[in-house]
Amino acid sequence: MKVIVAAFAQLIVLSQWAHASSLEVCLKHYRGNEQDFSGLVGNGPIEVPAGTVFQSAGFRYGTPSDPRDEEHMQEGHDPAWSGIPQEEQIRRAKILQQERSGQPPKTAFVLTRSLILSKRHYCAMGSVNNILSSTWGWEKAGAGASDVYYEAYGIYKENMLNTSFDKMRGVGFAAQSGQLVATIHGKVTTTVYEP
Repeated sequence: MKVIVAAFAQLIVLSQWAHASSLEVCLKHYRGNEQDFSGLVGNGPIEVPAGTVFQSAGFRYGTPSDPRDEEHMQEGHDPAWSGIPQEEQIRRAKILQQERSGQPPKTAFVLTRSLILSKRHYCAMGSVNNILSSTWGWEKAGAGASDVYYEAYGIYKENMLNTSFDKMRGVGFAAQSGQLVATIHGKVTTTVYEP
């Protein structure tokens, strides 16, 4: 009987964890980006510190480590993807129409603990809070969408946002070059406020 109760309690915990919100943070890593990726991780793992703020950057088409699906992008006036199914081409065309009519809601999330990214583990899951600010234009709490991707924007520490990433070496270069991206999983229910 104790085994059944323990197993049931474990299922409850796993179920709650499965529905918890988190941010999947990645270094951009895809075919065609090998040189940039090697440059990022060439000096060892990169620590993404607690307090890193990720802001919505655009609509997502590909994987968390290649949200724009640049691996399949062809050059031209309009984005076009090669080597993907016709149904996916149609879905992306609809997203492009939506993208041209306006950007996704300007939302942001702040990491609650540090993450380590490396050559072998270039993505990691972290817990996040919403961050709302009228100054920065983040006015939608819990509005993270799976069809939107986020880029590192700054570090929130001691109730202040620093967007410079100065003297932060690996993570600073990754953030400033747009190589540190993220996607949201689940609804974020906890919020912090920045004036």
